Amino acid sequence: MIEKQIKIEGFTSNLRSTEDLNLVIGSFGIQGAGKTRFWTTCPDPIGVIPTNRKTRRTAIDQAELTGKQIFMPEEDVIRHGNPVELAMLDDKKTREYYAKHVENMLKAAYRLAAHPDIRTIVVDDFSQFCEDVLFKHYGRTWRIMPRDRGPYNQDIIDFINGVSAKNVVLTHKSAEIWENKTNAKGEETGTPTGKFKQKGFGDLGYHCNVVIEMKKNPAWDQNGNGKIPWKYSIDIRDCQSRPELEGPQGKDLLTDEFITFGNLAMEIFPNEDPARFM
Repeated sequence: MIEKQIKIEGFTSNLRSTEDLNLVIGSFGIQGAGKTRFWTTCPDPIGVIPTNRKTRRTAIDQAELTGKQIFMPEEDVIRHGNPVELAMLDDKKTREYYAKHVENMLKAAYRLAAHPDIRTIVVDDFSQFCEDVLFKHYGRTWRIMPRDRGPYNQDIIDFINGVSAKNVVLTHKSAEIWENKTNAKGEETGTPTGKFKQKGFGDLGYHCNVVIEMKKNPAWDQNGNGKIPWKYSIDIRDCQSRPELEGPQGKDLLTDEFITFGNLAMEIFPNEDPARFM
């Protein structure tokens, strides 16, 4: 079959780009599940926007251990206002404070995105980033109807799109999923399911090409006597390139020392050169 040569100004049929193999990863897990340690295995140099106090210490330890080159802002972008004064601000001033705070984080992240040598951008943790963006728009209130979240949602989407020319890792806290049930008296009750989701931006799977749940085994036995042999594990919750990994094939896909960016990337892009993800 002879293909007709078509030319359309401003368009191309060469659809592949160097960004096709970038991973935009949303990760979530309970405290101590290895979320920060995971991103330290990403291709370096790694640029980090830290939003909690633990991030810097773990990054220092892992940089010394792995030799990875990690960059963080000289001026901390973690909330640094007087907490008493911040709590006393009225709604207008609260929004102004968080608007400036979010602006500082965005400037730092986009500076990393624009630098040609940075290979990975991390926001640790992204749940806190999302909370700050919420406060920027609505002040310190949680009573926000989903239909009113348009500006907030667009800010998050614009941010993810703005940095995804690099590899990206967005770490999240976990929120347990509760199931609403009706008891014998006809009363609505909430029941914990033992299952978790990310805390923060709800549409993460639409804008990341892979979402992983990082798990920690509380019954792990270092002598190998426990029912579950691993201490740490990851499940694939969403995967655009290989949706088959979202089922049983992606459960406990990687465990313990095999939980690295490179190993995850090779599961998603098995035909690529592993050096691309080092």
